[in-house]
Amino acid sequence: MNEAQYWRYYDAVRGDVVKASYSYFTSKEIHAFARDSRDNFNMLNAHATFWNTALHGLQTASFMALSRLFDQGPNVHSMERFLGHTVAHPEFFTREAFDRRRMKDVPDGVRPNWLDNYVANIWVPTAEHLRDLARMLRPYRQKWRSNYDDIRDQVFAHTITIDKADVAALFSRTLSPTSRKSFKAFVTFWRSFRSSG
Repeated sequence: MNEAQYWRYYDAVRGDVVKASYSYFTSKEIHAFARDSRDNFNMLNAHATFWNTALHGLQTASFMALSRLFDQGPNVHSMERFLGHTVAHPEFFTREAFDRRRMKDVPDGVRPNWLDNYVANIWVPTAEHLRDLARMLRPYRQKWRSNYDDIRDQVFAHTITIDKADVAALFSRTLSPTSRKSFKAFVTFWRSFRSSG
């Protein structure tokens, strides 16, 4: 894998993180707006079909984006595979590589005055730092497998579970404060990775 391929892979994974987080947090905001006042609730309820359809679409988008991130199929662009490429290519995170990426976007190829000082002061991860990033994904992947994978497989990707009580039981694992904090922590994890690139 060359550096251009790596950053294309990064863009694909980043796109799924963005889709999942935008969908999740937009859904949370709609629910918070409805809970904020009876007037807000009534306003949404006056067009309940529209808002329920929008919320279902946001939930589906969030689940499908997250499932792509945690997928382990043979030819997928997943977060785990991406971090494997990250660990395999520490040369993409050197000062020289960073400098090349910054100069690529400079108009007329004229080096900005500030760039030398900026590059000299960036944090450069070691191979061990990159392995730590890959290890940090494990608890999120385990949480996905235990709480969300069955929902994706049985409710969103395929119609396997149709009994309302069974669907509610699947979703009940995602409603704990720990599960919600885990999603926020995953988004923070991704943002910390990006700041190192």
